[in-house]
Parts: sequence; structure tokens; C-alpha cells
Amino acid sequence: MRAVTVAGLTGIALLCGTGLQAQATEAPKNPTNDANNSVTVPADKISGNLADAKGPVSVYVQLSGQGAFAATQSQAVKQKISSPVNASATVKQLRKNIEQTAQSVTQQASATKLYTTTNSLPGVVIKGDADAIRDLAKRTDVVKITPIVPKSIPDNKSTDVDTRALNTWAQTGQTGKGIKIAVVDSGLDYTHTDFGGPGTKEAYSTASASPTLVAGTYDPNKFLGGYDLAGDDYNADPTSPSYQPVPHPDQNPLDCVTGGHGTHVAGTAAGYGVNENGSTFTSGTNGNPKYSELNANQVNGLRIGPGSAPEAGLYSFRVFGCGGSTDLVIDALDKVLDPNGDGNFSDRADIVNMSLGSDYTPTDDPENDVINELTKTGVLSVVASGNAGDFYDIGGSPGNAKTSLTVANSVGSQSALDRIDVLAPTVGQAAGQYSSSFDFTNPAVTPAQLTGTVVMGPSGTNSDGCAAFSAADAARVAGNWVWLTWDDNDATRKCGSAARFNNAQAAGATGVVLDSTLDAFAAGIAGNATIPGVQLNKTYSQQLRPAAEAGTLKLQLKAEYRGTAGGATNALDTLNTSSSRGVHGSNGIVKPDVAAPGTSIGSAGVGTGNGANVKSGTSMATPHVAGIAALVMAQTKLSALQVKSIVMNTATHDLFKGQFAFGPGRVGSGRVDALNATTTNVLAYATDDAELTSINFGVLELADKPLSITKSVTVKSFGGPARNYAVKYLPATTVPGVEYVTSPTVSVKSGGSATFTVTLKIADPKQLRKTLDPTMDATQLGTARQFIAEASGRVELSNAGAPSLRVPVYAAPKPTSAMTAGKVLNFGTATQAPVALTGRMLQQGNVDANGYNALVAPFELQTSSPRIETLDETAAADAKENLAMRSMDLQDVGVSSTIPALAQLGADVKDGEIAFGISTWGNWAALTKFMPVYVDIDTNNDGVYDFQLRTGTATGLDLPLVVISKYLADGSAQSLGTVPLNGLDGSLDSNTMDSNVMKLSVPASILGIDGSKAAPFTYQVSTYSIYKEKDGNLVPVDQTAPLKYDPVNPALWFEDGSASTLFFDQSNAGINAHRAPGNTTAKALFLHFHNATGDLSATGDGGKKAEIVPIKASNPVQPTVYLAPKTVFQGTFTIAIGQKFSPNSKVTVTAENGAVLGTGKSDSRGNVIVLVTVPKSLTVGTHTLKVADASGKSGTAQLLVKAWPKR
Repeated sequence: MRAVTVAGLTGIALLCGTGLQAQATEAPKNPTNDANNSVTVPADKISGNLADAKGPVSVYVQLSGQGAFAATQSQAVKQKISSPVNASATVKQLRKNIEQTAQSVTQQASATKLYTTTNSLPGVVIKGDADAIRDLAKRTDVVKITPIVPKSIPDNKSTDVDTRALNTWAQTGQTGKGIKIAVVDSGLDYTHTDFGGPGTKEAYSTASASPTLVAGTYDPNKFLGGYDLAGDDYNADPTSPSYQPVPHPDQNPLDCVTGGHGTHVAGTAAGYGVNENGSTFTSGTNGNPKYSELNANQVNGLRIGPGSAPEAGLYSFRVFGCGGSTDLVIDALDKVLDPNGDGNFSDRADIVNMSLGSDYTPTDDPENDVINELTKTGVLSVVASGNAGDFYDIGGSPGNAKTSLTVANSVGSQSALDRIDVLAPTVGQAAGQYSSSFDFTNPAVTPAQLTGTVVMGPSGTNSDGCAAFSAADAARVAGNWVWLTWDDNDATRKCGSAARFNNAQAAGATGVVLDSTLDAFAAGIAGNATIPGVQLNKTYSQQLRPAAEAGTLKLQLKAEYRGTAGGATNALDTLNTSSSRGVHGSNGIVKPDVAAPGTSIGSAGVGTGNGANVKSGTSMATPHVAGIAALVMAQTKLSALQVKSIVMNTATHDLFKGQFAFGPGRVGSGRVDALNATTTNVLAYATDDAELTSINFGVLELADKPLSITKSVTVKSFGGPARNYAVKYLPATTVPGVEYVTSPTVSVKSGGSATFTVTLKIADPKQLRKTLDPTMDATQLGTARQFIAEASGRVELSNAGAPSLRVPVYAAPKPTSAMTAGKVLNFGTATQAPVALTGRMLQQGNVDANGYNALVAPFELQTSSPRIETLDETAAADAKENLAMRSMDLQDVGVSSTIPALAQLGADVKDGEIAFGISTWGNWAALTKFMPVYVDIDTNNDGVYDFQLRTGTATGLDLPLVVISKYLADGSAQSLGTVPLNGLDGSLDSNTMDSNVMKLSVPASILGIDGSKAAPFTYQVSTYSIYKEKDGNLVPVDQTAPLKYDPVNPALWFEDGSASTLFFDQSNAGINAHRAPGNTTAKALFLHFHNATGDLSATGDGGKKAEIVPIKASNPVQPTVYLAPKTVFQGTFTIAIGQKFSPNSKVTVTAENGAVLGTGKSDSRGNVIVLVTVPKSLTVGTHTLKVADASGKSGTAQLLVKAWPKR
């Protein structure tokens, strides 16, 4: 059976001109052509992300030696068995030494010192010229230099009930007292009554005016101190108009009134709670019951519910200005070990809450190093997974640090909402969410502005207000609030809230009301800063719409109403769709770890005194878990890693999409449970990876042999009776042919430990199929998404007298082919040769998204690049290699064209496709924005690139794309369209993840090539890391020299009876290779997309996916022909003498018009003598006579024919 033809693949692949292209990200400016390895540096010091940077950069320079905590504290202190010893004199001397070295480093690089770290790791963050900073690697006291990636900020009442924090207070009496939580965020409004502050706007104004803390504006039992490391105007985002990267620190971490993120987070973790009258809930005093005496009704009666650990203390480390992003997280993490800076670590924080991060950030981010170091000191970092949705590996740093406790965002039973007064037609109340861009607290805002009569918006297709209003609609809505419809499906929504508000305002509307089909909002609405607005939930949308249609609906909003209403979500233990999918095990890490309610959470509102604010996101889920971790830490006195394991072990509440439970890749163990976490006296973790807790078998490439891998789980008791647990595996995502087998039971003595086994078994790899996680959408933006088959779930330990325990289990198995095109393409003397594909084929399942069918793409090899041995990606000799950087180290580059095949078929050559094949020296886990590949094309060979192909993505689509752009005169690139990487969307597997080969295609017509004539062009392939910049432009990780290719007349081209650049990798594929006449030196590059990776190491064989096959060809010996004589008269004779014809073959002599002038026969040596008759009809002049034998060999000779002279 022949492989898929070109037409079939092209029909699936080419999406230019469709709606998809509008989603493509904007192409960057023309990248520079700086070569790799321009500076020679010690290989163990400079991060590969920095190796070629130019111009100003911000970096973390790690210095030699230990941090002050590790140098002065015992292992017992780090494990929280003992309290820290007071070694302040030694600590201060160590700090002095580190500061002196930091100053020396800064001066040598002529840089600006941003801050120094002394407690966790010795180091300094500096901003300066990259060349000068790189030179620091020569110093013996410098361990590692790593770029800084700016980070950004991605009601407690019902969550206290849902997570059973309320039950924990009642049944254990534990409220987190004595535990210190550091909130690294936008600051903290400690004047708010939720934190025991005065609760007045005057107190906030007084605090805001001071660079230090003002007595009387805060409760020292709740707010323990902190720092403002940023200053109001600080913003580390170089793309922002308000970019201002120099911090202005002081000792007052008060949150900005325009911020509020950190205040909200802190209230969720450890706020006291606020009574309905606005006063602080004081446990057991002032008429308030104790926390242990509260019931659900009483909690729901509060204006703001208590945080999960309401009696824990709070530190605030402000790392954001009043907006933008930050480079200051490392500074904050270092300070949590000694918040007051006196050298005595007894005041160190126990838990750090980090509701911040950067999507897709690699795991070698320097913040991850500090987080892992903090964990060793006994400090647990609880981190948000992110709010970027269901896309592989989008959960970045610091949430992808191995030792962090990373949190997804679930939906609780109730949502905190903003109150809405209904003034007509019937007085009452409704609930929804206010628009966030409008400042409801501004004193200039009048009650009249917040009151409006509601009329329906445009009818028909513009009922959502995404287009400008017609004159008639504008006249009708002018002076009123306008009701607009809202599409709750992110993939199909035509526009956001800002566009609708702007259109409504332009039409004269004075307010906006959006409806919804949901009772639990997935995200807030922005609106604009000029007119107020609100979104109603499903219940009130249905109730109030008839009045709006009648023109009788009148609503009023008030600033103090925010967060004071509530409603049932009818969606308990579902997942907020924005919650980020984590990394998928390629690099030894699986995230997130747990989930917690983070949707429509009411907590302390900055600058309100005692008011609430409602926010959604993993940022809101994370502090719930930080508070629960505080409860566990206070209850058990265990180490940071042990507390992490307990919170994960007891997160036994599944989250569902319909009937299907989410797997570890979205929610970790499950939704947290505070009561079980504080009452268990047993914990469990992967024996070989206690830092992760989860059992990660990783990405597995299988051949045709059975596979069995066994890992063990350690079960550890820290008190209570001996326990005997039943052990079972609970599947979440399944793959045919994959089985997990566990020990049936495990027994652990009080205070002892035991182990049991978990075995992954694949008896027959041929049974594997590419199964979609049932909680995933198969399509996004109307296009089939990429995905991998995952066998994941949880091992659960159950005992009737104790909380059940879980450990997540993960594997991503995939079958592989083992195909080869042989050692040589043997043409002989012909110009066409069959491609003999042999080996172990992969044909499992249907030819669709759920099957595995190996693919191969053949190219004309253009260049090969040696493996770069000085990526400088790691500090220690035994550290793991930076896989992301290695995956951008070019190996082979080839090009193919379908134009010759189309010409052979007699088809339209204007439909030709040009494809670039690329292999690298390392697998990428998933191609992300941090690792783009570029192909720049100069079609007219004038030295200026005209077109650009680059790998990219589309917002809302998990599929790597090729973005096709045209360079403009100013050097910028205008997107022309997109095609899927490898020419296929997710409807047919092309193994886009955990691979090192790719195909980037472009229709020839886009490049201005119509196939009718030779069209040689020059191109260059470059790979990039987002960290490598020069003057705002990307600088290559690796780059080819300029190369030339003619898609109309290539040295090699391929077909299978049709025109394609991609074929099924099968022994009966029927692929033919063609060489240009006379070419005997070309080489073919075959990219076997489904072959196993092989050995890509420095001592390896170059891997199994990219295969170079030379051609073996010789040009046929051409016969020679002589005429004697060469000049004759019409009607006479000449003799044709030839050599090197086929022996004993009939020979024919013909003129240009095909007339036969003579015949003969060659002798046994191939020699020919033929009498040639020159007819009188042969015109006067020079003629080319052709002498050909029966085998097709031929030769020519010139004959001059003259006319007889006249007599």
C-alpha cells in the first residue's frame, strides 16, 4: 500500500488565508545575524541563556560559598527539629564578606547593583553590559551567572467551609498561631480591619505618606513587618510605556490603592476576618466566638471570612510597583530567612506565598534555585500554577520548581459577588461582578453615575456590542445603561469587555450591563475607566432580562457593595478553565501539585478600610493552600518537604469536567482538605524523589518489547497508632496497553516507615493508542489541538480509622518506529531511484488523531552543524544539562520542493510547496515562545531578507505553527498567514512534543515563485532563546551560514506518484528520489518523525530521527559521433563514425525533422559506421544529425549542407 500522497497531506496542512492566521502572534523585527560562541568563557559558569547576550541585561551572579543560613544552622534546624541558633555576629561577618565581593563584582562589570542575597545563596543581582558581565565568569569566586526573567501577577467564607479549614479550627483548635507566612506580592494594606488595622481611609493615607511603618496603623501581632523592595514607580517590563527598572526601596510595604493583589492574597491566607459591621473579627473577644466555635452560618454571615490560618503572622515583601512586572523576587526570597536583617534567623518565615510567575519560563530560572535552597532550610514555597489555560508546559517558574507546592484553581460551592441594588421595576437585590477598570472608590464618582436605567443593546449579530452601534441604536441607548450579551466560551467570544464598553460609550451609553450563562465567573471583566459596568451571573441574567427588554429595569452600584453578595456556583469541585496545565514530566517534574478554590474569592480590598474585593485566579487559590500548610506546620512541626507531602497526600477530592476526573497534569493530587491534612499522622512520597512527592515515570519511548518499571513509595508515620493501609491505583487518564500494579497493602509502625511498590507494565507496545485526556477539548479555535497520551492517576492508601492518602502517578508512553532509508540511494546512471524504507514500522490504530502512524519527510541536505559543547547552561559539573537550550542546537538542515513533482504530473506548478527540514541536538519538551526557530529567505538574492518563517503559536490554540511573514522596508515583519508545524494539525500525529525534528512549510506562491522558471533563493536558519537579546532584538543560539536553493531545479526531489513533502514511513511507501542530471554528490536528509530519539549526547550516534543518506550515481558514458566529410552538397553522402554505443545494436541516423538518413548496426565493441544519405530536400545550412541505438544511447554531430554551384 502506498503512503499518503502529497495532495492528502497538503489538504490537511495548508491553512493560509483561514481564520487561523488572525490569531498568530505578531512577528518580531528582523533578528540580528550575530554568530554563536562569540566569547570564550568557563563552561561551568554562564547560563546558556546569557552566553551570547549583548547590551544591558539583568542577571543573578551566584558567588562561591554557602549562604549565611546554611553556614550557621544545623541540619536539625533546617528540618525544624530544633530552633535556629543565634549566630548573628557570624552572620553579620558573612554578610559583610558577601557584600564586599558583590561590590567588587559590580565594580568590575561597571554595573548597577540592584540587590545582594546573603541568607539563602550568596549572590548579587546587577544590571549592566552583557560583555562585561560575561567576563565575571573568569573570577574564581563566581559560581554561576543567570539572566533574570521578569515576573507578573497572574471569598474566603465558602472556601473555609469547602476546604474544611472551619472544621480544622473546630476539631483541632489549630489556627496557624506561631507560624509566619511571607507574602511576596504587591504589598499589604495592613491598615485594613482584616489584619487588625484601624480600618479607616485616614489610616491608609497616613501609612501611605511614610517610608517607614507608623505606629497605630497596624496590628503587630498580625503584621510582622517586611519591605517595599520596589517603590511605586518601579516596573521591570521593558515593553511597557511606564518602564522604570530601578527600584526605590523603603521599609513600608503598603499596597498601592491601584493594586490590591497582595492584600487580597494575604487576607485569604491569614486574615482575621471582618464582621458584618466592618470591625475586625477577634477570636473569643469583643463578643466574637472563638474560631473553634464558629459554624458555617456564622462564617457566611461575616463581611469577609477568615483566612485559612487566621492566627498566623504575616510578612509582606513588596516586589511590584503600582503596576507592571518585577525582577525583585530573588531579593524577597533571600530576605524571608531574616526579615528584620539582624543576623538572627529566629524570625525567619515558615511559608512563602508566591501568587506570581511567568508562563512557559524554563525550569533553570534562578528563582527556582533559591526556592529549592529555601526548602532545604525548612521554608515551604507555595506557588500559583498560572492562569493561562489548558496548554502543555505553560505553567512556568516559579511554579515549576521541583520543591514548590504548586496550586491550580478550582471552583468552590459559593462565589463572592458584588451586590447590585434593583431600584425598578421591583425593589430588590441582585449579584454579579463590577468592571475592574472603573474606579468606584474615587470620591469624584457620584451616586448618579452609578445609577442607570437599562435598555437592550443592538439586536441581531451586534447584540454583544463588539461592533460600533448604528445611529438608530445610539439614539435609543444614549443616556441609559445598555444590556449586552456575553459569550462565556473563550474560543468563540468575538471581543472582550473593553471593546464593548468603548462602543457603548461612543454611542452615548452611561453604563454597561453584561449577561452570562454561568453562576461562577471564570474571570473578571475589565470594561473601561470612563463608564461603570457590571456582569450579572446566570441567575440574575435570567431574572432581570425581561425588565431590561421592557425598558423598566433600573440598577444602582456602590463601591462598598463589592464582595458583599454571594451565590451558589452549582459547580463545586470543577476546574476554572483558565488554570494552567503544568509541565508534563519530560524534565523530571510534573505539576501542579494540588488544587484549591480560587474563583470569585472575596477578601480584603486595599484602601477600603474594611471592604471586600473579589478576584479570581490561581493567585487566589494559592494562599488558601499556604494557610492550610501553616495549619499543618503548626500542628506537626514537620519539615517543609514533609508538609508539602501531607498537603498533597490529603488532597483527595477529585475535580470533574462532566463525568471525568481531571488528572495530575491539571490538578495534581486533587482539591485540598485542611482537616485531613491536620489530622493525618502518616505521609507518603516517591522514594526516589522526595522533593517532588509524585511518582513520575516520565516520557517513555517504546520499541516492540514489553516494558516493566517499578518505583517505590515511602510511607512514614510521625505518631499515632500503627496503620495498615489498603493500596489501590485510581486512574484518571488512561492509555490502552498500560497498566499500573501496586502492592495490595502496606503496614507502617508508629513512628516508623515502610515502602510499597508501583509498577508500570506495558505487555504489548502494539496496543498503545494516542488517547486524548477526556477532560480536554479535542479542538481549539476550530482546529485539532496537539496532545500526548498520558497514563496518569493517583495511588490511594485507605484505612478506616485515618484519612486516606494519595500520591500522583504520571507517565507519557508512546510507541516508536525504527525505520531507515538505507546507507545509500543508488541511482546508477539513472536520474530516478526508489527509496527503500526498511525497519520496524509503526502502524497502530486508525489514521487519525488517536492512531500512531509513522511519518517521514525527505529533503535535499543543505548543511550539518556540529554539536555545541559550550552552551554554558549549568553551574555545577554534575548538574543536569539545560535541555531547552540544547534543543535549539542545530544538527541538520534540508529543503524539499513539490514543484518538480507537479511538473512531472502535468499539474499546476503554481501550487508548489517548499519545506525546510530541521533537526537539533536535543529534544524539546514542547515548542514554546521561549525557543523560536526562524528561516529568513532572500528571494531576489540582493542580500536583504524578504520573507520569514518562524515557529509560533496562536492565542487559544495548543498547536505549534509556522508563522509566514513578509519583511517591510523598516525591517519589521508583517504576518501573511500560518501553517501547522510539520504540515499537520492535531488530527494526525506528527510527534510535535519531546522531539528534535521539525518541518516548516510555505506555499511557493507566497514567496513569488510560480514554478515556470528557475527561482534560486538564499536563506538562513536561526534558533533563539528569549533570554538572548541585543538592543531589543533576538540573538541566535545557533545559526547556519546563508544557503542557496532552487525549488524549481533542486539537486534532489521526491515523489510517490503525487506531490508531497511528507509521507508515511512504510516499507511500501513507493517513494522515488530524483537527482538533477549530472549531480553525483548530493545527500538526502530523512526526518523520521516517529523513530526513537537515540543517543544525541556528545559521545552518541547523532540520534535516530535525522538520517543522512548520500547518493551513489554515475553519469552514463555518452557516445561520440564524427562525420566524414563534415561538409557536403545536397543529394550526396557522408559517413557517420561512432563509438561507445551499445554492442550489436541497431543504429539509426535522423535529421532534426525526424527523417531517417541512414541505418546500421554497431559491432561487438559498440563501434558504428553508417552511410548517411543527404537528400536534395535537406535545406542549405548547418544541421544536427542524431545517431541513436536501440537502447536509447545517442550522440550528435554537425553537418554543413551546401547547394550545388550554378553552371
